Amino acid sequence: MFLVILINAIIWGAVIFFLFEGKKVRYEMSGGNGKIIMILFFLLGLIQYIAHADFISMLTFISLVLSGIVYSLVPSGICKEGLMIIGRLYPYGKISNIEYVIEHERLEVSFVYKHRTYFLFKEKEYEDEVRREIKKYQGGK
Repeated sequence: MFLVILINAIIWGAVIFFLFEGKKVRYEMSGGNGKIIMILFFLLGLIQYIAHADFISMLTFISLVLSGIVYSLVPSGICKEGLMIIGRLYPYGKISNIEYVIEHERLEVSFVYKHRTYFLFKEKEYEDEVRREIKKYQGGK
């Protein structure tokens, strides 16, 4: 039981941390599909509940579902310090190779951080605005 309470506390601590980190976003963009996160958390909670079907499992299920909903609402976008995707900050000083591509009627901003490529998305009409915002916070690079 202690382990379940500890896991719930860790989940909520992470969700609250990402919510506060998300407040740094100055220009919001899409960082991916939040519905997948909600479905994943729902399935994890459902598996836990089906496996044990007791009161603690019900609380864990509720906690995971609520965490999934809250986590999917954490914004992604452009910050003063760097680019943020679902609460995780990628500092400008460690980002390389920012590229802008129009594909399927949307703007894809890709960047490399520690040898891995990440993406942010926005409607293609906002390309100039997105470029301007990134340049403003990146220091005109």
